[in-house]
Amino acid sequence: MSDCKSSDFTILAPETVETIAVPWYLNLEPIRTNYVRKKARKKASKILLGRDPEMVKGAWIKTNIDIDLIAKVSKIISEECDWPNALFLPDDRCSILFSDVGLGMNSSDATIGIENEVVPDVDEDIWSELMSMSYGEFLDRLQTELIRVKNSDFKILAPGAFVVPRVDRLFPRFKNASLKTSYSGFLIGRDPKRVEAVWIDKNIDIGLVARTSEIIMKECQWPNSLFVPDDKCSIIFRNKKMKLDRTNLAMHIKDSICPHIDPSIWYEIESISYGEFMEHIQTDLGK
Repeated sequence: MSDCKSSDFTILAPETVETIAVPWYLNLEPIRTNYVRKKARKKASKILLGRDPEMVKGAWIKTNIDIDLIAKVSKIISEECDWPNALFLPDDRCSILFSDVGLGMNSSDATIGIENEVVPDVDEDIWSELMSMSYGEFLDRLQTELIRVKNSDFKILAPGAFVVPRVDRLFPRFKNASLKTSYSGFLIGRDPKRVEAVWIDKNIDIGLVARTSEIIMKECQWPNSLFVPDDKCSIIFRNKKMKLDRTNLAMHIKDSICPHIDPSIWYEIESISYGEFMEHIQTDLGK
């Protein structure tokens, strides 16, 4: 199935669904346009209903577009534009997929849904060129939008990223509390979708990152698990008292995430980033 291509299917495009004979008595505008639109939608829906999910999945494999991104965006378009399913292909034309039903504003609802649920603040050029793109080109542009969000957009959890007030430096207890509160503020200010975009760019399994980050959040008592690759393990692996917590984390990560984790990684914790740590875990899991 993975060898399937869009060319193996009837593609949703103006030349395949809008080539419709119009009776002479309906040849006046806007009657003609509405008639063609209605017939084209019916024809396109029939094509979608005839597609095999596994073959559609195979057609996307060689595009290098994230499968979750495809699923999320396709679901929004299917629901907002009232299609019978979300079995869209890379070569389908956006001018067909983002078509309105009757006098509805379905295409606008779909674009708003994509910005609200998938990619915030999409580049205006993408929307202005939407109707001239294939669906694969559109998703490729969206994916680029996601991964353009780099770590530089975040305040990184790293030594020296926060200057402790002079009065707090005199008392270790106050100093540690001040550090924990300030670094926690960095996390609270992060957008989950933007954090996910950074990890997608790193090609590290999002589910693996989520499970590992959840353990670190709970064990080290951080307000959330929105860690990014450039965060330093020497900070995020510190507990409430800002003491490095190797033992408990090593035990929980070994038990719940990676039974065969290389023990030497724990001796490198103070010198590596969280992204490097996750790469180690992903590699050890693949052994």
